[in-house]
Amino acid sequence: MAGFSLSDDLTILALAGTWSLVIATIFLMWWQTRQAQRLHSANAVMALRERFDSPDFRAARRRTARYLLSDSTQGLPDLQVAAFFELMGALAHEDVLDRKLVWSAFGGWITGYLFALRHPIDRLAIAREATHDPLLFGEFEWLANFVITTDKKALGEEAYAKLPSPPDEARTVMTRDAALETFQITTPTPVAAE
Repeated sequence: MAGFSLSDDLTILALAGTWSLVIATIFLMWWQTRQAQRLHSANAVMALRERFDSPDFRAARRRTARYLLSDSTQGLPDLQVAAFFELMGALAHEDVLDRKLVWSAFGGWITGYLFALRHPIDRLAIAREATHDPLLFGEFEWLANFVITTDKKALGEEAYAKLPSPPDEARTVMTRDAALETFQITTPTPVAAE
């Protein structure tokens, strides 16, 4: 039985080194891609937050909140806010947006608006019937359930049970948004030194 020669040993060593380099490169590419996805998700959530706080959207939130506080049964509210949360829910559900970032940035609004849209009048059911679309705002509902589940995990069941009830939380969110001003928040321009 012949042993391995030096050239065989070097070939095996070179092969092992090459495969190690390939595996390390694949891992590095995966890590870089993951970091880029996280950064894009964070930027997207920040852009959504800017949109949420823009004068036009603040006006839509004010109109929607006032309508929901009125308990009107006439027509449907401006659905711009619900559509915003529907899009956010779809993106978070598909892991395009980081769910924890969405929870952190919008959690109270998501659950507050969904509850107010469903109680005391189920306006989502009315919208679904009017559009003949039983899945309308399903991603918004999924997102609200995710927020509730995440709240329970973060706080623990006992602490979560001590939070304001969903009707109280929704009323607080609607009252706050019904009073929104629509002015643009600007940063003062620095004065040039002479």
